[in-house]
Amino acid sequence: MKLIKQIGVCLVLISLLSACKKDDNNDDTTNLALLLALSGGSTCTVTAGGVTLPVASVSSTQNGGVSTIALTTSGAIGIGAIQIPSAPTNSIGLITANTGSLSLTVYKGTCPITAASSVAVAGVDYTFISGTATVTTTAQIRFNVAGPYTILVTSNGGTGLFQLN
Repeated sequence: MKLIKQIGVCLVLISLLSACKKDDNNDDTTNLALLLALSGGSTCTVTAGGVTLPVASVSSTQNGGVSTIALTTSGAIGIGAIQIPSAPTNSIGLITANTGSLSLTVYKGTCPITAASSVAVAGVDYTFISGTATVTTTAQIRFNVAGPYTILVTSNGGTGLFQLN
């Protein structure tokens, strides 16, 4: 029964996303939304400059194992989100760049990401205990304040992994 409900929800979302298209010049956003909905992929919407895009995301929980960072790509440029529903105080996130580099922006709260979203404060909400917000090998981030976080990941040909311990 759960599967039938999920299929129904996906079909409704697909029809809504298709109906909201502004023009026929660029079908990339609609195609991306359809692909993510049909593949069962998890998404997070990101709004920047008045444009809202669904981006691939992965959800991570403490001691939940290693997750591949899902990226929505256009050419070599990729964007994705790591959603952490509840990061305990002093929990450690390990980010590994398998190829290329990954740039991170940490937000307090959950998706969607908009201009009104709160950027987490480095040194207060979180601290890089190794590495930086530009990851070329590995970086470790400690969450100083418990709560939900979303890490927006951008890459230029990069791929990577995330684990919350």
